[in-house]
Amino acid sequence: MSGGDRGRPDFDARMRRLFADVDTAPGFQARVMQRVAARSAAPRADLRAQIERARARATSSLARQAWMNVATAVGVGAAGIALVWRHRLEITQTVQAGLAAAADSGVLIGIALVVLGAGLWPALRRYVTPL
Repeated sequence: MSGGDRGRPDFDARMRRLFADVDTAPGFQARVMQRVAARSAAPRADLRAQIERARARATSSLARQAWMNVATAVGVGAAGIALVWRHRLEITQTVQAGLAAAADSGVLIGIALVVLGAGLWPALRRYVTPL
């Protein structure tokens, strides 16, 4: 330990206490490997079972959510069809009036410019700095 230095007997005593239970007998590594294998075998199987259960729960939850999404889409579609069916006369008149107004070439050019501007606006905002 501290060899010829007798000025620190408390340190030597503390080190002897700390290392008193150290296994230094032959075959130490084999015993350690046996203990490690015994400890890691059981938790590994338990962990695998936990992961499989979590996977099954996640799969079940995702399947349930998928069916709920389908049911929601069908419900929204049915409500949309019912709404259009109920207001079909007003919708028909509005569409015909819009088509008649759009038949004018000036209106068509205006609509095309608005659609083009709306489509390019996100790209133009990157290069245009505000004042």
